[in-house]
Amino acid sequence: MLVVTDRRKAVAMLMALGSRGSDITAIFFLQGGLIGVVGAVFGMMLGFGLAVAAPDLAVMLEQWLETPLLQTDVYPLAFVPVDIRWQDFATTSATAVGLSVLAATLPALRAASLPIAETLAH
Repeated sequence: MLVVTDRRKAVAMLMALGSRGSDITAIFFLQGGLIGVVGAVFGMMLGFGLAVAAPDLAVMLEQWLETPLLQTDVYPLAFVPVDIRWQDFATTSATAVGLSVLAATLPALRAASLPIAETLAH
């Protein structure tokens, strides 16, 4: 939505030069979708990396703090278990990408319906 607000005059100029509403919608949809997809991919990589490194990070933190993170008299485990399930990973990733593309739809439609004359007059 911020991109649409910031680029109102540019959108109005494109429409005044002959761009159709579908062209403007496609531009903003692709921009919003691309931002969301790139963010989701970086999030997937960061989440996977942290999940894989979690047991080693827990051991390093225990050594640095010189105290165990998990008390074996309270917890049945003395380590941080990590079980990456590919189905959950794929479902969460696909949901993140789908929501980002869906979130790009409203600003794209709003950009296509901006009034040309009023926008250029201000």
